[in-house]
Amino acid sequence: MSRPTINNNKESAFTKSPLVPLFQSGKNSLPTAIKKAQDLLLLHQFQDGYWWYTLEANETIGAEYILLREFLGNPDPKTNEALCQRILSQQRQDGSWAIFYNGPGDLSSTLECYWVLKLCGFSIHDEALKNAREFILSHGGPTKSRVFTKIHLAMFGLAPWHSAPTMPYLLMSLPDWFPINIYEFSSWARACIVPLLVLLNEKPVHPLNIDLEELYPEMPEHRSWSFPKQTSTFTLENGFLYLDKLLKNLGKLPNLLKDSSANQCIQYIREHIEKTEDIYPAMAYSALALKTLGYSTQDPTIQKCLKGLFNFQQLCEGELPHIPRVQSNEETLSSTLYLHQQCCISPVWDTPWAGVSLVESGMNPEHPALQKAAEWLLSKQIRSVYGDWSIKNKKAKPGGWSFEFENDYFPDVDDTIEVLTLLHQTGLKTLEHKKAFQLGLDWLLSMQSKNGGWAAFDVDNTLDIVNRIPFSDHGACLDPPTPDITGRMLEFLALIDFDKN
Repeated sequence: MSRPTINNNKESAFTKSPLVPLFQSGKNSLPTAIKKAQDLLLLHQFQDGYWWYTLEANETIGAEYILLREFLGNPDPKTNEALCQRILSQQRQDGSWAIFYNGPGDLSSTLECYWVLKLCGFSIHDEALKNAREFILSHGGPTKSRVFTKIHLAMFGLAPWHSAPTMPYLLMSLPDWFPINIYEFSSWARACIVPLLVLLNEKPVHPLNIDLEELYPEMPEHRSWSFPKQTSTFTLENGFLYLDKLLKNLGKLPNLLKDSSANQCIQYIREHIEKTEDIYPAMAYSALALKTLGYSTQDPTIQKCLKGLFNFQQLCEGELPHIPRVQSNEETLSSTLYLHQQCCISPVWDTPWAGVSLVESGMNPEHPALQKAAEWLLSKQIRSVYGDWSIKNKKAKPGGWSFEFENDYFPDVDDTIEVLTLLHQTGLKTLEHKKAFQLGLDWLLSMQSKNGGWAAFDVDNTLDIVNRIPFSDHGACLDPPTPDITGRMLEFLALIDFDKN
């Protein structure tokens, strides 16, 4: 799998599109428009039968990739330059960076982008950094950033480790029947928490030759890294803050479970990375954790993480702002090229949606492109690995699909619904196809939560208190059933006429 190149110049990309004559003339009929759209989709299909499009998140992904390579001791100036160009292209007029498209400016995202631009040689007097700095200062500075940003600051000695929440190694050793354990967190949070347990307990520091003092609105003696308390004294959140202080003090005592729990973290990381091409944070944190525990960057698991992250990158073209550097670099890429670090890739998500669109727009389900897509999807079914979902769903057999090229531990309901929809539409040609479909359907049905709904990755992942601990200041550590996924599940069951089957 090679790294794709895309053209991000929207005007030139649109000008070259087969759909342009349709929009320019206004004389074509609806069937002609549909045919042109179908032809464009067919043009985008990869030789193996899948579709694969860009998945955009926010610029903290590119910024943290630069920090990852710095922490591992193998920074790449050429890659850094291209990533910085991408970061600059996404800066908002108020100097900030957002966490979603067209969203408001975000302090943590802006802080991380400013930090890596400075680390990569940009002058603090450059217009982009001046504007970003004004935004950061007006929003309280680094002490007001979110937990993940504070962890990164602490890793490089730019913030004290006590600014990060306490997550004891013990969490890894708690059995799944215990009231709070790692399986009470959502799959995406869990995949990050396990390697973060290593960082939060080992407290590594990789010193940099820069500081961020200009971003603080207060002098060092007046800075407070404590978590904000609720106005009412007796709240669950305040109770967790007191517990965090207690755990920090207890952390100064000998940790009898340290070696055992650290080994459990390593085992979890290796097992999951071996069969996973997961989301950016989990892969990056896994590499950071192993490096913290003394493993070489040539370690096979670290190398697989880095290879996966490399495959997430896209080299893009477009007009970008030119901002002078403190020093030139002969290896820098052209200012008209930049690198987009995706947070993950989603061919198993893109493929059935493209296929369903073609079928429902009138294309014959027997078309070779659709049959090829169906065969490719069948090859991606997860049939043998009992992933993390099986901890709360102990009776079902594997049979779902994940959205990446490889992610055996984290199949999800959303993707499986859409894959089975396309397989149903294109016809189940053989007994093996019918068995695969039934296996997927059985897995989907088994993933229904007690309240009647379906979530993305787990059943009954609804323990609210995990979203109220200091670590969860982003409020996204649960995977509860949603109307969206539940509605799509009901729509799918109606499509296959489930009651008659």
